[in-house]
Amino acid sequence: MLHLLLSNNKTFKVIFVLLLVFYANQALSNSQYQNLATLESHVYDFLNAQLDTHVPTKITISKLDKRLRLAACQQTLESFLPPGRRLSGRTTVGVKCNHDKPWTLYVNATIQRFESIVVAKRSIPRGSIVNESDLILAKQDTSRLNGAYFRETALVIGKKTKQTIRASTPLTQRVLIEPQIIKRGDPVTILAQSGLLEIRAPGSALASGKIGDIILVKNTKSKKTIEARITNDNTVIVQM
Repeated sequence: MLHLLLSNNKTFKVIFVLLLVFYANQALSNSQYQNLATLESHVYDFLNAQLDTHVPTKITISKLDKRLRLAACQQTLESFLPPGRRLSGRTTVGVKCNHDKPWTLYVNATIQRFESIVVAKRSIPRGSIVNESDLILAKQDTSRLNGAYFRETALVIGKKTKQTIRASTPLTQRVLIEPQIIKRGDPVTILAQSGLLEIRAPGSALASGKIGDIILVKNTKSKKTIEARITNDNTVIVQM
């Protein structure tokens, strides 16, 4: 019995020593490779430093494959945005190590930016002129939006919808157009300006248009046809 205990004791010692050697080698091996958690944290800090801190933002770094083996960098890591990448939505950050065993890695990330923007309070049919009762401000992830969005309802009121807009959908420039506020044949006031001098005359629109458009108008007194720019629903302006 004593011989068996002594024999087992020696076996345990051997196993214990082998385990110590194994974990020591493992620790030494790991120290030769770049710590992936540190690398992910570096990417997060890089993106966070580039963003506007006044806008609530959520940054999510894609987890790196644990099997990835990169030489431990003995210098400060260098991060950069590859050409064509932006600080919004799904993006990619390049990380570069320039020591004696250089490497470059591209890390995927997602940037969500939450802002109060103009959205539809209810469904707005295609071809409608948007009014104030159609709109509300709501916090949305703007990183997913295509086209410029609006932060003020005043910038949307009076525009025309190019398609049906569902309730809670953000209104962007892609789904809105300026309506034609002057139709062919409408009576207009022709305003001619030159410095401080202004001359007004009655006219008739020879074409339809929206604010900012240049259309042909006919002076009903002189019968002359001229080009003028639409400034509101009954006035066109001519620069002399």
